[in-house]
Amino acid sequence: MSKSFSKSIHRTVVKLVIVLVRMDAFKGFLKTTPWDHKNYPATNQSHYCWQRYNEFVLCLKRGGDDDSCKPARQLAHSICPDINIEEWDEQRANGNFLGVQVKKD
Repeated sequence: MSKSFSKSIHRTVVKLVIVLVRMDAFKGFLKTTPWDHKNYPATNQSHYCWQRYNEFVLCLKRGGDDDSCKPARQLAHSICPDINIEEWDEQRANGNFLGVQVKKD
């Protein structure tokens, strides 16, 4: 098959597809995935990290112990860098954490 014949077939197929698309021949056949913000984790996640960690601290504040608040802590660990978790744990222990405060009895 020569290159010119191959290009001619390609152009013909493209034109045919364009005509079929204009006639809605592919309607209901071709679908695209709907946009979902959860599929783009490369965006800045620091807000969600801070929010998840504070949800864990809120669980502790409501009277939960480490075992009952473990799911909330795991959610925070799943999105936050380890260095942030360690730093915030240390700040909570020192009493200078800027987030939700848990009063110690």
